[in-house]
Amino acid sequence: MGNKSSKSSDDGCIGNRRVRTIVLSLVLIAFFVFGLAYFEANKSYYAKLADTTDLPWFGQTCDTCEDLANAWLLVMIGAITCACATIAALLFFLIPGCDDKMGRIAGLALFLGGIAYIAGWIWIIKVERDQYGSLWEHYSDEWKRQIQSYWAAQFGEALLAGGAAFLLGMDCCWQMYDDESHRLGSNLGLLCAVSVLCMNCYYLQVCPTDDDDTILDSDYWCVERDGVAAIATGYLVLGISTAVYLFLYIFSCCTCDCKDKCIVRVLLACALVVGGIIAAIGYYDYSGGYDHAETDPDSNDYSGKMVAYYVGYTVLVAGLPIVWAMDIALDDVKKGDLSKPFF
Repeated sequence: MGNKSSKSSDDGCIGNRRVRTIVLSLVLIAFFVFGLAYFEANKSYYAKLADTTDLPWFGQTCDTCEDLANAWLLVMIGAITCACATIAALLFFLIPGCDDKMGRIAGLALFLGGIAYIAGWIWIIKVERDQYGSLWEHYSDEWKRQIQSYWAAQFGEALLAGGAAFLLGMDCCWQMYDDESHRLGSNLGLLCAVSVLCMNCYYLQVCPTDDDDTILDSDYWCVERDGVAAIATGYLVLGISTAVYLFLYIFSCCTCDCKDKCIVRVLLACALVVGGIIAAIGYYDYSGGYDHAETDPDSNDYSGKMVAYYVGYTVLVAGLPIVWAMDIALDDVKKGDLSKPFF
């Protein structure tokens, strides 16, 4: 964050508006393109169930499937809008002279696409909660915590992708990132909020260990998916590093501006990179990786599309911290002296 002006923060890399927009666009394009097939598969699945009048379970119809199909459609529309807008922003900022008016159009689309993407996931979570109805009260507290942690993690992951698109859209429209405090305050704040939410969610999905990964508790069966501990640990590192940086900025008058010391910024940037990489490794393990990828593209099994979605998310959860770590420390490393004292 710091108190640098927009001119002095232009370090030729992330501080440069053109380079910054291109790098962030590439990260977002990777996520949304990888996730589109998964979103479409879910939309098609629930749309098909909504049209089915005789389901395998007791001949019932699916009362919530139409809502789920529409919710997934909203997610897909938001993802398509963000993907197209980031591609447009990438092209407009590559072509000299097109980053102003045309870039603003792409930014507006990113702004709206990010909102639609987050709203779609909120709708999905609401409908899934409504499916339980009165049966929810009969679940044990442990089961409820497991299910709620899964929903909260879904919201946090949607918030990271949609929020990053939303903020980039605001920058394209109004150049809010030209001030270092604005771009780091908003993006590190987003990372901090998502990390705090998802860290707790994935730690709740870590089962009490015994000789087997799947054990029978007195109240519920606990099935722990691979990678949840790594995901939670990665978010823990991200949450601590972003919270420390935000604290040092807010209370800069009480900390003798140590946030601007080169060694402090480098250490925090390293923590961001490490946290992002740990979380990304965990997500790849969580998805099942290549072994769970779909081998028959004509099959109804969309496990491979889910793997692709999580692979895209690994790019996002590692890419965003790396981008902002570069913004925090790169200019200071180029111009600073790590041998200087903290104060």
